[in-house]
Amino acid sequence: MEKQKIVVKVSMNSDKQTRKALKIAVSISGVESASFVKDQLIAVTGEAIDYIELTTLLTKRIGYTEELLSVGLVEESKPPIEAPRTYSSVIADYLSNFRLLNNYRFGT
Repeated sequence: MEKQKIVVKVSMNSDKQTRKALKIAVSISGVESASFVKDQLIAVTGEAIDYIELTTLLTKRIGYTEELLSVGLVEESKPPIEAPRTYSSVIADYLSNFRLLNNYRFGT
């Protein structure tokens, strides 16, 4: 199963409501993390999240859920893979470092 990200806009007036909204979002099965994206946007990430259950619970316990902005897959960024070094480049680096070390040691 792939991770998905859900963004919901909820009208919240106080800090108590914002904390309660995060608790509700994290309590749903499959949720790995919940955070605020902007002022009244909650982003929920996880696997197999039921967005209907999420919006229903937020509406019942907090108040008015304005809209479900997006439901989609999480784009996982992979670190760039460096090309393997060739034998000649390794030798060239070694020789240049060796020359620098000898110049430093003997002052030539």
